[in-house]
Amino acid sequence: MRKYSLEIAEAIKNHIKESDLHMVSFDEAMGSFSFNIRLSCQLSTNIIIRTGEDSFTTLAVCPVRPDASDAELMAKMAEFVCRANFGLKSGCFEFDFTDGELRYKCYIPCDDHTPSQDLIRESITIPAGK
Repeated sequence: MRKYSLEIAEAIKNHIKESDLHMVSFDEAMGSFSFNIRLSCQLSTNIIIRTGEDSFTTLAVCPVRPDASDAELMAKMAEFVCRANFGLKSGCFEFDFTDGELRYKCYIPCDDHTPSQDLIRESITIPAGK
C-alpha cells in the first residue's frame, strides 16, 4: 500500500531529470529516490530522498565512517555532530552509534502543495554541501 504523495514524488523526479542528476533508483513501493553526487573532493555522497504523504526528507550519507568498535572515536564523533548542529537552520547531522553512519538530514513539509523546483534543489544542495 502506497503511503506517499504521487505529486511530490513526480515533482522530485522531474527535478532530478531536469538537473541531469544520475538517479540510481526509485523505489515505487516506498517513494524513495537514491543517487550519488560528486563532492568537491574525490568523494561522492549518496543522496536519499524519502517521499511522504505531505512532506519529503533528503538525506546525504557521508561516504566515510569511523570504526564503530572504537568507543573513544565514536564519542569524539558524537561531540563533533553535536557541535556541528549548533545554529544550523535547515536540517541537522545525525550519527548512528551502531555502525558509525554520519548523514545530514533536511526535512521539507509540503502542507497540501507541490514543492517548487527551487525548494527541491535546496533540499539536495544543502545536505550535499554544494
